[in-house]
Amino acid sequence: MNGQIKTVAAARGWQWIVEGFTLFRRSPLNWIGQCLALVAIFWVATKLGVLGVLALNLLYPVFLAGLMLGCRSLEQSGRMQLTHVLAAFGPGAAPLITLGGLALAAQIALSFVVIYVGGADFEELVVASQQGLDKAVEAVAAMDASALARAQLATSLSLLLNLPLVMAMWFAPLLIVFQRRPVVRSLIESLMACLKNVLPFLIYGTALIALTMIALIPFGLGLFLLVPTVFASIYAGYRDLFIEPAPEPEPPEITSPP
Repeated sequence: MNGQIKTVAAARGWQWIVEGFTLFRRSPLNWIGQCLALVAIFWVATKLGVLGVLALNLLYPVFLAGLMLGCRSLEQSGRMQLTHVLAAFGPGAAPLITLGGLALAAQIALSFVVIYVGGADFEELVVASQQGLDKAVEAVAAMDASALARAQLATSLSLLLNLPLVMAMWFAPLLIVFQRRPVVRSLIESLMACLKNVLPFLIYGTALIALTMIALIPFGLGLFLLVPTVFASIYAGYRDLFIEPAPEPEPPEITSPP
């Protein structure tokens, strides 16, 4: 399993972004249209309440796989369709939905652990933060020193526990759709790829933080370029780190003697 995963130089983390932007430039209008469609889907899902959010978590790997299929199409033929975001829906979507279900279950379990550690005050802070920055500031101001310490511990624990989950999910949809990996194996291989390439991902993450700050300056208009580039950079990272198995040769044709 590990033989299929490469270790690359740290500078490759920046190159994934460059290559992602190159893929974006090949079909910018289709990229922007698909990302806007995703934003609309996310907005509608949040308006449907808990059921909408649950459905969104289940289906996100399917949407991502569709965009990755669009990247493959751009790479091979130079074409991307506006409907590629839906390309992974169909009979083959079951493993991707299962992947979304496992990620959702893990997130729920981790949330219970973090809230238990943070206590009632931290839970109130989480609820307040969902109502806006002002409410979150008020909740923090109402905490005593002990509650603040527990909140800081819970926040640190949340980051620590969620990072492996993010790494496991990063390439898993691509491994399922391109290499037909079973769900659990796709999670393990994605996690292994991230762990074996910590330095490239450190460069990648730092660069994305800087680019996000720049993209937000002109009224957030830079996000129209950055968001598609980030999606495409996931594909670039996958192509860099994973060796796809060679296609099986077709059996020779057997001709009957004259």
